[in-house]
Amino acid sequence: MKTIYLHPQNPQPRLLEQIKQVLRDGQIIAYPTEIGYALLTHITAKDALAKVSKIPTVKQKDQHVIVCRNISNASAHADINDEQFRIINERCPLCQVEIQ
Repeated sequence: MKTIYLHPQNPQPRLLEQIKQVLRDGQIIAYPTEIGYALLTHITAKDALAKVSKIPTVKQKDQHVIVCRNISNASAHADINDEQFRIINERCPLCQVEIQ
């Protein structure tokens, strides 16, 4: 297990690349949130998703969130109609989109 500390306003590109590589390799990342920790895997990492589901404290009813780069990427994973697209675009034009 490796710990990487990122500066919240100015993360080092080298560390971001390390994180991307860990995800591409099918590993699981734990990162802090406002209410605890979240687990992150690459969406195509089926083995990592299976490992997460075997953790005793993770229940089937726990929320799974897909974090997308942009609205176009989100629409590949969810049905987003024109009205929803407009609302998302108005409220978070530069932010990541979460699909729950």
